[in-house]
Amino acid sequence: MTAPHIRKENAAVTDIDVYTEKQRMVALVASAVLNRLDETGITHADLARRIGWQEGRVYEVLCGSRSMTLHDMALLALGCGFTWDVQPYEEAS
Repeated sequence: MTAPHIRKENAAVTDIDVYTEKQRMVALVASAVLNRLDETGITHADLARRIGWQEGRVYEVLCGSRSMTLHDMALLALGCGFTWDVQPYEEAS
């Protein structure tokens, strides 16, 4: 994973900044879910059944070809047996 995009101090937040941060967050979520699946032996099909999705949708969300919402993030975590602990951090300057 690449380092977060660093903006100049007091620079306005751009659409590129937001897009980059969203992509970084989705990658972190997908990685955590995939690691949990690997650790527990839960398959994509098992997860899909647990959360009421088609297996293809699970794959698409986790590989990034389909958008992931906060609802999806919660559903995926609960389906894998965990919850999120979101912690903000200061941007590097």
